[in-house]
Amino acid sequence: MSEGPPSASAPELSIVIVVVAGREPLARCLEALRRQEGAGSREVIVAHDDQHPDVQALEPRFADASFLRVPGTRTFAELRAAGVARAAAPIVALTEDHCAADPRWAAALVAAHAEDPRRAAVGGVVEKALPDTALDWAVYLLDYARYAGPQADGPVHALTDCNVSYKRSALAPLAALWRDEFHEPTVHAALEQGGLVLWLASAMVVWQRRPFTLMGALRDRWQYGRLFGSLRAAGTPFSRRLVLAALAPAVPALQVLRVAQHAHRAPQLRAGLLRALPWVVLLAVAWGAGELAGHATGRPPAALAARSLR
Repeated sequence: MSEGPPSASAPELSIVIVVVAGREPLARCLEALRRQEGAGSREVIVAHDDQHPDVQALEPRFADASFLRVPGTRTFAELRAAGVARAAAPIVALTEDHCAADPRWAAALVAAHAEDPRRAAVGGVVEKALPDTALDWAVYLLDYARYAGPQADGPVHALTDCNVSYKRSALAPLAALWRDEFHEPTVHAALEQGGLVLWLASAMVVWQRRPFTLMGALRDRWQYGRLFGSLRAAGTPFSRRLVLAALAPAVPALQVLRVAQHAHRAPQLRAGLLRALPWVVLLAVAWGAGELAGHATGRPPAALAARSLR
């Protein structure tokens, strides 16, 4: 990502899609971006690795998108970093292929950035696309219930990488933090430490649907729990890691409680939680086990480790 001003021919908005789920979800995501209303010039960058070679077959159908192949097996954070580095616009938006943007999504994020130069990051709402299975509801609730509508516009301390955008001028000074892997909690903490604002814009909506098998969901929760634990343990004394590991058994109960609190906001979320509660509990336990392993070892799982750590 260049630190200088964009050229006259540069797009107004760069949209980076990280390929997580594969060809069919990506096609839905790209079709939704084609239907955007009231937004200016845009570039779309599809960041993928060799785990999803079939997405290249979509290039003729979506010739207006740039397919960025990152060779080898990469983490989603590595793909995100590669996409952000390629972006040319003064605003860079991030999403994943299992999310389809509302038609006013791009216009809403551009408008929110324009309202205040101190808004370094603007994110939005993640709604559940229906119909869906109880298991997929459980994954959604654990990952995105805090970002589900209704939401009020205003400053926040957390935004999801499935629906977030940044001023390029705010990201450029932090390039050392995200050049290899773009972890949004790390980037967001640095932005806030610099006196900048994370802003939630409720009109910036994406609709999420990602199919899981039970074993796939359990593996996903364990791996991301371990990644989270390893990131928290990074740079901390071993005694502190032992304390974090000792507290890990309480994590599943806390996660279920938080999901219930968020679900109380909307009838759709409450109904989804009633259907998915057994799966929510089981997946929360898997996350807690992974977090315990991350705190104890200080290392992410191999599947989510940057290439340099494998």
